[in-house]
Amino acid sequence: MRITVLGASGNIGQRVTKLLLEHGHEVVAMVHSKDLPGLDSAKLHVIKGDVHNPGDINKAISGSDAVVSTLGSWGTKTKDIVAAATKNLIPAMQKAGINRFVSITGSGACLPGEAKPISLALTRLLLKTLQKPVLTDAEKHLRLLNESNLDWTALRSPVMTNKSLTSYVLRLKPFSPLANISRQAITIALVEVIEKNTFSKQAPFISAK
Repeated sequence: MRITVLGASGNIGQRVTKLLLEHGHEVVAMVHSKDLPGLDSAKLHVIKGDVHNPGDINKAISGSDAVVSTLGSWGTKTKDIVAAATKNLIPAMQKAGINRFVSITGSGACLPGEAKPISLALTRLLLKTLQKPVLTDAEKHLRLLNESNLDWTALRSPVMTNKSLTSYVLRLKPFSPLANISRQAITIALVEVIEKNTFSKQAPFISAK
């Protein structure tokens, strides 16, 4: 497959790009300003652009079979990166005839009308207290996907670590607010979900196994 990776220069994005290349896929890596050191492949195409710019999005997804977003709003000035990208991406994918989209977001984000068991309510409360704009961005992203006709999957992740653990669990029921997951496990999960086309139109929670 030819797969576009948004946020390819980030911690997760670089890992996802590398793993997709190792699996034999052609990758279009969209980055804002950074290059991708250490990744050298004839199947890698790096495009610099801004997800706020629809033209840049159109260019990045042209000719692709699927799109993976590893974008996050933590550490950004505007705190709207994930939703802004999704808003521009949905019509661009529809116009280009691309249906499959996989993304990563926080475990405190809820789909519209979703029930909130105590574990999810506590996670959500913590995120509201620490970074309400990030939660708002994540939930707008989920709402836009839920309202679209794309074949989407959004993995909801707890606190990430740099441990080398690779095992993970995906389920529709929330995990404990104390759950965590390694970035490498998230990387593997994102690639497996897009390759196996699982959890269509769902937002499963991920945690260490």
